[in-house]
Amino acid sequence: MKHVVKSGAMTEGSLLPNASEFHGASAPLGDLEIRLRFALDGQGVDLSMLAALVRVADPQDITSIVRRRTTGVFARRLWYLYEWLTGRKLDVPESEGRLRFAPVLDPSRQLALRTGTPSGRHRVIDNLPGTPRFCPMVRWTPALRAASAKGWDARAREIIASTHHARRPWVATWLQRSDAGSSFVLAGEETTARRTASWADAIGQAGARVLTVDELLRLQQVAYGDTPSAVLGLRRSASDAGGARAQDLGSLVDGAIDYAERAVCGAMDPVLAAAALAFGFASFRPFVAGNGHLHRWLVHHTFDAAGYTLPGFVLPISSAIVRRVEEYRGLVRPHPSSRREPADAYRFADMTRQAEFLYRCLADSIETDLRSGASLAAVRGR
Repeated sequence: MKHVVKSGAMTEGSLLPNASEFHGASAPLGDLEIRLRFALDGQGVDLSMLAALVRVADPQDITSIVRRRTTGVFARRLWYLYEWLTGRKLDVPESEGRLRFAPVLDPSRQLALRTGTPSGRHRVIDNLPGTPRFCPMVRWTPALRAASAKGWDARAREIIASTHHARRPWVATWLQRSDAGSSFVLAGEETTARRTASWADAIGQAGARVLTVDELLRLQQVAYGDTPSAVLGLRRSASDAGGARAQDLGSLVDGAIDYAERAVCGAMDPVLAAAALAFGFASFRPFVAGNGHLHRWLVHHTFDAAGYTLPGFVLPISSAIVRRVEEYRGLVRPHPSSRREPADAYRFADMTRQAEFLYRCLADSIETDLRSGASLAAVRGR
């Protein structure tokens, strides 16, 4: 018997399982399959919903659903994602060699790697933007399609190219200082000329160094080196400002670092990738202090590592954020607790609104701040 899901008939709440709902074989297999299909194809892949389902489902039930039509695209994607999420293999024979590989994500609906990794066992291509430790998702909306098509990186290069080459170093320094000063404004911190200059230099080096935990700790030291009373390092306990549990931070930070590398190697849209990485980092708040500075630095790191911005030139995103500070604060708040595995709210968060916001800030930064810097350089050169 086929189960028909009418559009709008299910809400996310109705799809989330209670701990006892799918224990053993207590739930009808058809209901579980309906929910799994919704998690994979409702509005694209919802990893958080899928994780909530498979973590409490009986593996034999998942196996039965997959075995029913092992050659089907839904079954193969479910099979792969179950093993990807849980690290456990299902008792399913490898797919036949003649099957065409199917992408795990539909790249026309969600941000995905342009070049994924094939899995011969499942006959799918893993084009997920991240790993099971950290894989925030972005849906392609009309606003994001329009913004991505405008080629803002080319517009920035056009403005820089129109600036006399002898004045470009001044513009580059001015942009870095503007972003650094705005970052301290957003953090609500008083700063000194020396501290601002140090952080501006760190922003200018974004993308040039390998991203590691030690590098993030070094950047935190740069931001707070002039503040002897600052408590630095990773959180070891709960934060008054919210964020993920302390015991989940190591995995989340490592996952974010992996995501940054996959974003560049996988040739994803750099603005969407930067939004997912940076706002995801801000949501789980791994450090005692400096999460805001590092979250904004990650935007510059992604842009530079992907070749989206010219070497030495940063786009003062923080300055554009200051002009939209109320909207920004609503987007960097930690995720509320839910019935799901707590860390999944951070691992698999939907960052579509954040991506739209970052594109708006990028456009404003180029047309307002970059143009202002170029104009000031022209005046100084007269």
